[in-house]
Amino acid sequence: MAEALSVNDAARYIGVGRTHLYNLLSTGEGPPSFRAGKRRLFRKDALDQWMKVQERRELVARVQREIAAAEATVSQNKMAA
Repeated sequence: MAEALSVNDAARYIGVGRTHLYNLLSTGEGPPSFRAGKRRLFRKDALDQWMKVQERRELVARVQREIAAAEATVSQNKMAA
């Protein structure tokens, strides 16, 4: 079975504070978790997968910003010419 981490351990593992992790969970943007009694637990492999998805989203957003900036520059150059 995959290793399960507590909220504190999961937050430390992904590099955020405990409160921030709870905020991510409350908005539905956090990593998958499950309850075991009163405890909320996270599978380590699920955290790894969630972090990969976050990295991809950030990369896509950065590329989209760069494309928009390049298009704006081209548009300004055409207007100036």
